[in-house]
Amino acid sequence: MAHKENWLLIRGLVRGNDHWGIFPDLLRKKFPDSQVILLELPGNGEKFQESSPLKIADYVEALRQEWLNRKDSDDGKWNVIAISMGAMVAMEWEKQYSDFHKMFLINTSSSDVGSPFTRLSLKVLKNIPKILFTDEPSRAEKTILELTTELTEVNESLVNKWKEIALKYPISKRNFIRQLYAAAKFKSPRHLDIIPTFLAATNDNLADFNSSKKLAKKYNSQIFIHESAGHDLPLDDPDWIIAKLTVF
Repeated sequence: MAHKENWLLIRGLVRGNDHWGIFPDLLRKKFPDSQVILLELPGNGEKFQESSPLKIADYVEALRQEWLNRKDSDDGKWNVIAISMGAMVAMEWEKQYSDFHKMFLINTSSSDVGSPFTRLSLKVLKNIPKILFTDEPSRAEKTILELTTELTEVNESLVNKWKEIALKYPISKRNFIRQLYAAAKFKSPRHLDIIPTFLAATNDNLADFNSSKKLAKKYNSQIFIHESAGHDLPLDDPDWIIAKLTVF
């Protein structure tokens, strides 16, 4: 009898569970018998009052304990879908504990495959002060959406929705900077017990998609390239991701 496959979702830099949009619902529809757990990095979402660690390994410890507490006891195999900084956490997690059956890593990078200016583009760096030091959450969220999406219409409705998330779960400037530091220092593991699958987008304005290509080469992995989406692939084209989950 085949084991049930369950799904763990991890978002990235200063993004929480609400920023997945419709993707978790699409995943549950595609895999109705699977358990789907969404985890937030310390400092993000409902954990906005927690301090964000300075090391990716420390995020692993926090998230893994939460996962162990929440998952069903007789639950079959677990797959992970993680984006950006969340994918860094997933790689380090697998290195430390080998908990996953499959890994799908979206638009990520590491210090050993990319320079600082390919891992975080000049366009993004120039806009960080606008995001960090504005008193208008709608302005900050609009800037983030414009930097991370290509196929999504950044209209008033979407900006207001993201503004409401920001007001409900305000990310501190301190945690933003601490997460940037942790991501910048991350070095991908030399070896992983399973071969991850990489998903990347050519119009990623946050991180050069060549970082994902280099990581795929490092792990002898398959990589799927979206020719028109931006960094936030789950928002830009969630159906495309769902389709890639069933290729294997």
